[in-house]
Amino acid sequence: MQVNKWIISVAALAMMFCLCACGKNTGVEGRVTDGKGQGAVGVKVVAKQAQPAEGAEQFETVSGPDGAFKFGKMSPSSKYVLEPVPENGTVAQGVTVNSGPEGQVVSLPAPLVIYRTVSKDGVAADSAEVVAVTEITKTIKTPREVCEDVQVQEQAPVKDPYRVTGTVIGGVAGGLLGHQVGHGRGKTAATVAGAAGGAYVGNQVQKSMQKGDVVTKTKRVCKTVYDTSEKVVGYKVTYRLEGREGVVQTSFKPGATLPVKDGQVIVTRPES
Repeated sequence: MQVNKWIISVAALAMMFCLCACGKNTGVEGRVTDGKGQGAVGVKVVAKQAQPAEGAEQFETVSGPDGAFKFGKMSPSSKYVLEPVPENGTVAQGVTVNSGPEGQVVSLPAPLVIYRTVSKDGVAADSAEVVAVTEITKTIKTPREVCEDVQVQEQAPVKDPYRVTGTVIGGVAGGLLGHQVGHGRGKTAATVAGAAGGAYVGNQVQKSMQKGDVVTKTKRVCKTVYDTSEKVVGYKVTYRLEGREGVVQTSFKPGATLPVKDGQVIVTRPES
């Protein structure tokens, strides 16, 4: 029994030693620079494990010469968030990186950048912190033509504009009727009167028929309609410089900072 207890104790100590030693050479290295690409010395950098394991939740270091820093004793193949700790007058952005396999050190592909909004001596600033960005839009109306075929009715072409046919037929019918109703010497007068009246009635009947004589045609009808859309024409940018806030308008969407020259915020698009 004593032997078994001794073996178990030795095994437990070996496992603890292994756990403590694991990852002792696993780490991440990189640089911290300012907005001009110059190494930032003495900047505190924090590495936080995305899914913390006991004893390896967070690491801290300080950048050395040329802004270089290095973390060791990290958990192998684990995700970490690296963030420079901004001082007064600076802003910074972190990155997410995976530590390498056990015993390997991963180098960041790009430096961690801090932007100075106020110089350490309080005299100048090389960038202004962007506080808020709002899109400036303009309503655009685009005309376009819409056409469709519609059915329309039109009066048919008149073949007998003077209505001769109706007048003649009416006159003949009226004359015959007058002749039938007339007696003696009045027959002639009745015939003439009947012919005249019948001619007028026939003319008017034909006129009415011509007005009601229509034809249906297909007609192409077009009209102009307008499509509306919103177009971004600029950005309203609120910034903070030397402890004071201001507003400028830019033609591009800025990032975390805007450059400053001679105390003035630069609003032109940076050269790519």
